[in-house]
Amino acid sequence: MLKKSFKYILYSFLVIFILINCIIIFSGRWYLYKAISTTYLQGKDGPSATEYQIFENRKIEALNPQPWPTSKQYNTGKLSAQVETTLREVETHALVIIKNDSLIHEQYWDHFSDTSHTNSFSMAKSYTGALLGFAIQDGHIKNVNEPVSKYIPEFANDWRSKITLEHLVTMSSGIAFDESYANPFSYPAEGYYGTNLLKASTSYKKMKNEPGKVYEYLSGNTALLGYCITKATKKSLSTYLSEKLWTPINCEQAAYWSLDTKDG
Repeated sequence: MLKKSFKYILYSFLVIFILINCIIIFSGRWYLYKAISTTYLQGKDGPSATEYQIFENRKIEALNPQPWPTSKQYNTGKLSAQVETTLREVETHALVIIKNDSLIHEQYWDHFSDTSHTNSFSMAKSYTGALLGFAIQDGHIKNVNEPVSKYIPEFANDWRSKITLEHLVTMSSGIAFDESYANPFSYPAEGYYGTNLLKASTSYKKMKNEPGKVYEYLSGNTALLGYCITKATKKSLSTYLSEKLWTPINCEQAAYWSLDTKDG
């Protein structure tokens, strides 16, 4: 009986394995192999704080580092048991409190420290938006009303010709990106684990809303905006970010910009 049960389990795993491979191969979703190998086979059910390690990365140089001033009350206070418990429950890795331009408290968990690197995830959207402002300030881009088709020519061939840089930065492009984080076949998974972010982002041609009419938080907008900025400035986002923001604000540590491919 035990032997039959083992054979049944083994057979079931084999069927599932073959089925998954058939789905990946016939759908052309090759990025799912990376998703499975770096997530589920590692005992995780989603991206982690140190996920940057599975990607190629380009360094954002900190060329003028200056340490943050510390307050006389630095780390003299202690978190309440309730706050400490809450932070642990949500798997917080770092807590930094700054008051009056001085560091008054910092605390780390799970082997993280003040020199650890973690994924910024959607915080990178704010940096990309800031770089648009710098690109306009530097004269690389005339204004936010420039059409995206100036930098992505295929947008000129359909309704997307109406989309401007403003629509991308304000999340109102109207492109019907399927922003589902639970569906492995949706845009976030392909954009995250795939090897051609531009192709994944430009493959969505269906209009959900008229450009500029409806705000909808969709990662594809920022991906397209980032590409437009690199085309306009003729610099990688990491280089431009180091030049315009990371170095001027005196960041102590270098950061990293994850890439879809080695050449990025």
